[in-house]
Amino acid sequence: MNRLPPYGSALRSRLEWDNYPFFVMVCVGLGAWDKARHWLNHSVDYVPLVLPEGKSPKNYNWPVGNCNIIIDRLSGPGDSVIDDLIIRLLVSGAKKIMLWNKEPETDFLFYWPKVTKC
Repeated sequence: MNRLPPYGSALRSRLEWDNYPFFVMVCVGLGAWDKARHWLNHSVDYVPLVLPEGKSPKNYNWPVGNCNIIIDRLSGPGDSVIDDLIIRLLVSGAKKIMLWNKEPETDFLFYWPKVTKC
C-alpha cells in the first residue's frame, strides 16, 4: 500500500471529523516544502500537501475525497507530472481541482470537475 504524502496524516485526521478545509493546497516544485509550511502557519482554512521533488504522484495515497484542491505549481515539475497528479487526485475523489501556475509569469486557474469513474 502506498503511503500518504507529506502532511497527509493531518488532513486525514481532519476529514475523519468531517472538518473539511476550504482548500487543500498541493505544493509541487522547487520550494514546495517552504510553501506548504507557509500555508500551514498562515491559515486554518487551507491544508497543505506536498509532492516531493522527483517523486511520482503514484507513490502516494491522496486523502482528498470531497475536497477542493489548488495545485500550487512552483518551478520545476513538467506537465506530465502535473497531469499524473491531477489524475491521482480525481481518482481519489477530489471535488474540484484548480491549477495555479507560477511559471513563467502567470497565475491562471484551470478547473477540473469531479469525476465518478476513471
